[in-house]
Amino acid sequence: MTRTLLPAIILLSVLFTYSCSKSNNDNPTPTPPVDTTTPVKADTLTAGWTKQRIDTFALSDVFFSNNTTGYTMIEYGRLYKTIDGGISWTIKSDSISGGQNLSVTNNGNIHYVNADRYVYTSVNGGSNFSSTRLNSIGYAFDIFFPDDNNGFTVCGGNLFQTTDGGINWSGVFPTTGLSLSPAGFYSLFFLNDTTGWICGEGKSYKSNGNLHNWIESNLPSASSSGLIFIHAPSASIVYEANAKNVFKSVDSGRTFSSIYTLNPSVNSISDIHFTDINTGYVSFGNRIYKTINGGTSWVPVVALGGSSNMVEIHFTDANHGWACTNDGYILRYSM
Repeated sequence: MTRTLLPAIILLSVLFTYSCSKSNNDNPTPTPPVDTTTPVKADTLTAGWTKQRIDTFALSDVFFSNNTTGYTMIEYGRLYKTIDGGISWTIKSDSISGGQNLSVTNNGNIHYVNADRYVYTSVNGGSNFSSTRLNSIGYAFDIFFPDDNNGFTVCGGNLFQTTDGGINWSGVFPTTGLSLSPAGFYSLFFLNDTTGWICGEGKSYKSNGNLHNWIESNLPSASSSGLIFIHAPSASIVYEANAKNVFKSVDSGRTFSSIYTLNPSVNSISDIHFTDINTGYVSFGNRIYKTINGGTSWVPVVALGGSSNMVEIHFTDANHGWACTNDGYILRYSM
């Protein structure tokens, strides 16, 4: 999941809701442990879903490089690793520095960004990290690697690229059709090193053949509150979301239509992920919704009791998925 166009007060509001636990470096303190003694409503988990607590602090992201190997982290604290699909987790690091979003490549390298404009990379499974500070203003929110060597991150109103697996990062300039602004982009998704999408602040852009040529999307009015999440299961089908609405493009991101609106008085969307052009998931408050018809209809597949809220969701295929929560739980889907 560019935005110097919004008034500051709106931007701060969007940032506060962004991915539940995501915060900036002004308060480098983990979310306080939750009360684990008060009885809570029972969870509703449909077939294939299980839940386990691995920590008492908020988890900020979860990412799997394949069906068995994955990572989750606390924003200012621990990095956990699993090699059995999320059945068991071990601590790999106790020094995560403001981790906002993770991306893990097929070769096992781990990358994450923080709000203070740093990209961190580990080439040894999380035992230690090197860091690079991006030459930009604003916050770094999202990072994505379509392959082992090519990676992208958005920081403020700038797009940065690495071609050597995260060792070096450079700004993608100049760009045509891409409106840069210090408020920043929120989310990005790339199919390869030239085909990608960036969204936020009520605007969305698609690359037009190369990284220096971009097209601004035609968006419905419901997107004006700010786009925060994006996922493209194919080169032609692209899904985006803001806090309440899901949008779909069938022409590679040139135009979007609003396809679903969640209850505007309860919670906010925290992530979106599709396993193919028709099957996808949206996390919303304490629930995960699923569609099997390209977003025409959605049904809840997970509803958590108590104060749990979803932070991020991630799927490697139609039969393997995970979610993390603001109170240290991992949910696992395996069929």
